[in-house]
Amino acid sequence: GNVFAEDDITFAIELGESFKDIPISPYVRHFGGIDPGWAKVTPLYVFEEMKEEDCFRLVYFEEFDKSTPEVVAKKMHELWTTKFISIWWMLDGADRGFINTCKVFFREDQDWLNDKDVSPRQNRIIPVNFRTDHGRMLENLYMLIAAGKLAIPKELGNRLILALRTAKADRWHLDKNQTT
Repeated sequence: GNVFAEDDITFAIELGESFKDIPISPYVRHFGGIDPGWAKVTPLYVFEEMKEEDCFRLVYFEEFDKSTPEVVAKKMHELWTTKFISIWWMLDGADRGFINTCKVFFREDQDWLNDKDVSPRQNRIIPVNFRTDHGRMLENLYMLIAAGKLAIPKELGNRLILALRTAKADRWHLDKNQTT
């Protein structure tokens, strides 16, 4: 069935709307997520940690239509140097070429075998094994939304909101065929 309750999604939107006019702070932690879809759409999201409010708010979204790894990596680096100086990028670890392209832009070591070889203390580009960790990732997202810890403004989060509303899963395994 549906993964996320409509009440929880509505609360995330209301929270996002209440925070949308607060300026982005370059001094707090930011987390970026990218799910490469080179033949179709590649979404890029950035969330900002709001410690006092005990939540994470969506502060940036961009989507790349049939783009290349170099274009996306360049944009990630630009965002890091101009807007989000304390950001960590979480990328699908199965796309080693994309990760290494990003690591070149960020001047990081490209000698890694798996996601456990990359430390967030020394790297901004963090590979995540989507294939094996997707269930845990979906469960963590569920826990954040159910606890009221995600703020998603309507204007920035339209595609994300649609994905949350249509997400179907069986035992924390997302059914991508039924999810928009």
